[in-house]
Amino acid sequence: CHGDSSTQVGALTGCIEEFAMKKAGIKPFHVEGMQNAQWVLLDFMDIVVHVFQKEFRFLYQLEQLWSDAKIKNIED
Repeated sequence: CHGDSSTQVGALTGCIEEFAMKKAGIKPFHVEGMQNAQWVLLDFMDIVVHVFQKEFRFLYQLEQLWSDAKIKNIED
């Protein structure tokens, strides 16, 4: 997912961490990129979550790299 600013990326990251704790009782094993919040990686071991600022998401185009991977949507 992406936010329009480092503030939004930080807020999204916090919401993802809170959701994972509330729904599954897990915390990320490692979080990287919060210093400048352009691209934050949350490593939950079995799942890796990427949160980008909008322009960095389009720059790196990870969706293209993983375009043949199975997509799993998670409901609230």
